[in-house]
This record gives sequence, C-alpha cells and structure tokens, in this order.
Amino acid sequence: MGVLDAEINEFMDALDGVIDEAMEFKVRDAAAGYIQAAVITEVYMKYPNPKYERKMMNHGLADIREAPVGSLESHYEPQTKTLTVEDVREDWEPTMRKHEGRKVAPVVESGQGYDWRTIKPRPFHHVAEQNLIKSGDVDFHIEETYKERMGAWSI
Repeated sequence: MGVLDAEINEFMDALDGVIDEAMEFKVRDAAAGYIQAAVITEVYMKYPNPKYERKMMNHGLADIREAPVGSLESHYEPQTKTLTVEDVREDWEPTMRKHEGRKVAPVVESGQGYDWRTIKPRPFHHVAEQNLIKSGDVDFHIEETYKERMGAWSI
C-alpha cells in the first residue's frame, strides 16, 4: 500500500466518523423535530377531535414535557449508515388501566385500538421521514459536522 492509499484510507475512516457523529446526534435531533411537527400536522390537525385534543398537552403525543427527545428512541447502525428514530411513548390513561404500557404510535398510525370509536390511520413517522429527506437537513448536518471535525481536509 502506497502513501496515497494510506492517506485515502485515513480520510475515509475520518469521513465515516463524521457521518456517524452527525447521524447519531445532529440528524437524530433534527428527526425528533420533524416527528414532533408531523404529530401536530398529521395527528392533531388531520382529524380534529375534542376528546383526543384534550390529551394533546396532557400526556398526549404533543406533550412538551415528554417530547421530543423524552419519548423517542433512536438506533444508529454504522455499517449501513441507517438511523431509526421513533416515538415510543406509552399510553397513560388513569381511567383506562388496560391501556397502560401500550405504545401510542402504533394505535395512532394504524387507527386500530381506540375504544371510543374508529379513527383513520395517521402515519406521522412516515411523513416526518419524508419531510426530513426533502429538507436537506441530513446533508446539512453531515457537512456541518465535517467542517467542524476535519480541519486540514476541506470540501
């Protein structure tokens, strides 16, 4: 292996680290914001319902005491550069103990599991993902991290 090959390998390893760091932190945080925005547009505004809106800020999906990061789980797979972020909030309903521990997002996204009436599906995770992709924020955060970390190597 020549000097140039070694430098290329060093650069590629450093670039991998930049992408991993950006995805695990900055892109994850951006995704959280897009999920929270999609909850508002795709859940609460899509099919308004006074009973559901009452929970919006009282342990609902838009409760800022729990969102966005407190109710989200993320997993980053460095080998495939795949970031998964999802709302894992559990149902909280003091009058319906059978709902405790149940994940809220699958109920909202499928429309299945409501006791009071059938609701149409509201797949907010997919909308958030599409909005994040369209925004260019992933590239922006990778480039921003690159500029912060790479020093001597410039774009």
